[in-house]
Amino acid sequence: MHRGLDFSRVKAISGAAAQHAIVLLNSSYGATSNGLSSTRSLKDQLSGVFSSPFATNWQDSTTTKQCRELEAAIAGASGSSQKTPAEVMAQVTGSSAHERFSGPQLKKVYQTNRETFDKTDRVCILSAFLTTLLCADGEVKAVDEVSS
Repeated sequence: MHRGLDFSRVKAISGAAAQHAIVLLNSSYGATSNGLSSTRSLKDQLSGVFSSPFATNWQDSTTTKQCRELEAAIAGASGSSQKTPAEVMAQVTGSSAHERFSGPQLKKVYQTNRETFDKTDRVCILSAFLTTLLCADGEVKAVDEVSS
């Protein structure tokens, strides 16, 4: 029981966060999040776990170059000359590359901020990071985490 709430009766917790934004975590995340305290702010406790102080924004459209590079790489690997690179990418992955998607965003970090990329141990989409915070057990979680 925590401050009058019997957590054994909680069946589910829901939250909302962007699916097309990424959070970059360094290797200290696991140990730090496993020891979170309800008496200190999350801001103070998590201040050292991020490789970058910023999550990408789902509205960011600055990754057109990275999108075309990813599509060209997939198309080149497939050997298809009948379809455009975007069509091949969509056939292989289910979608052509979009600027706000995680892959192009992470590729841009790799190309433009290698120091941040090299410090990154785990990449979470923002909605999975919310789940990760709610579980607070030191593990990075999937978007729809189910506890048994």
